[in-house]
Amino acid sequence: NAAICSNSEEELQLMILVFYKTSKEFGLELAIEKTEVMMQKAHPKEERPNPKIMVNGNTLKVVNKFKYLGSQLQDNASNSAEIDWRIKQSAAAFSKLHQRIWKKRHIALKTKIRTYKTMIVPCMIYSSESWNCTKKEIQKLEGLQYRQLGSIFGKTWKDRISHVQLLQSIKFGPNFNFNWAVSDEDKTKDPNLSSVETMIRLSRLRYCGHVLRMNDHRLPKQIMYSEADLGERSRGHPKKNFRGCIKEDLKSFRIWEECSRTNIATMASDRSSWKAKINSGASLHQLNWENQRTENSEKKKNRKNLAELG
Repeated sequence: NAAICSNSEEELQLMILVFYKTSKEFGLELAIEKTEVMMQKAHPKEERPNPKIMVNGNTLKVVNKFKYLGSQLQDNASNSAEIDWRIKQSAAAFSKLHQRIWKKRHIALKTKIRTYKTMIVPCMIYSSESWNCTKKEIQKLEGLQYRQLGSIFGKTWKDRISHVQLLQSIKFGPNFNFNWAVSDEDKTKDPNLSSVETMIRLSRLRYCGHVLRMNDHRLPKQIMYSEADLGERSRGHPKKNFRGCIKEDLKSFRIWEECSRTNIATMASDRSSWKAKINSGASLHQLNWENQRTENSEKKKNRKNLAELG
């Protein structure tokens, strides 16, 4: 797979032709049926015709979304299609193991959870380090995790067991019998399962530290510090961007105040220290997440009881 980016239709046409001719010289054929063109406008209502890119007399198809390296990319930079695709992939992988693992009573719960973390969770949050997802999208993933854990436990909605209770039931703790074989970097890994929100925030901060440690000429670092110089923002609340998500993650992990006093690039320069800091923040955020969910559940029960009495 290859992705070619350009700033104009003429530039893209030239790059495609050079790529097509160079590939042909090496005996490679360009799959024209699978080659697609996607244009990102400055704003959704911009009146601009679709680009017409020709290759060997054939016009390439123009789409508003396509799959690249397992991720769904959209022309409006939204994650809605990618979230729906992650849910489908995770649900499909989970259903394939229902008869083989989840339903087997002789398999220990700890083994099932390890299998779940190894084979299902990566399908659910693949490429989440670059997501700028909304609360509604996170809730959809949280609901999927809740249903899957309930299926592993053999619970249904009739049992009235909460998401927090399911996560607290699988806190096994670290295995100290093999400390001699665990490196210093791996000691920061949490052996328990956390909420989807915590995992997404942790993966974003982990990737942010990786980008900040890059050299200044690297494209990911230039994009992170860049600003859009074309287009006008519509009236209302601005759309959430990646840097805004990083700011929310730092506040949720209680690292924002320290970043305000010192430069975040300086903090992330030491990989081991940054990894330990964000893992510690993830544990704190998970605890606050569980307390908040429990408190909201108690308030809901109290309102329901008062309504029945009244």
